Amino acid sequence: MSSKAFVPSAKLEQINAASGFAAPRGAVPNMAQHAPLAVGAVGCGGPEEDEEQIEYRVTGRLKFFNEAQSYGFILSDIDSKDIFFHFDDMKKTALSKQFLKEAKNKFIVRFQFKVMGYYGKYTNSKKAVDIELLKIEPILYQG
Repeated sequence: MSSKAFVPSAKLEQINAASGFAAPRGAVPNMAQHAPLAVGAVGCGGPEEDEEQIEYRVTGRLKFFNEAQSYGFILSDIDSKDIFFHFDDMKKTALSKQFLKEAKNKFIVRFQFKVMGYYGKYTNSKKAVDIELLKIEPILYQG
């Protein structure tokens, strides 16, 4: 199984259509939010060690954070899938573990981050790294 994480051209076209970006067919969009950012060696120690992966920047919102184990999930704006993150990758945000734990029911916390593909314990996975805080909005309840 390959350890490459990439955005296929069909997915880029879907992203472009949803965002209103119109590019000639086959062209690579110049969208900082969704464009591939960097290529680097996987280095996972397996037979695919020499393969490369593509990291790209996306946005998303906090879904869950486990304070005791220092990890959580961000809901991606691209495909609404969960992306794993570790608290160590949140250093730039200056948010505390306590805030992240309590924010789920009080705030919509939005981030921008790189998505790194890697081979996890059983399958290919995605991890948010280089996480930057975009916005914190209170959840308004109407009652």
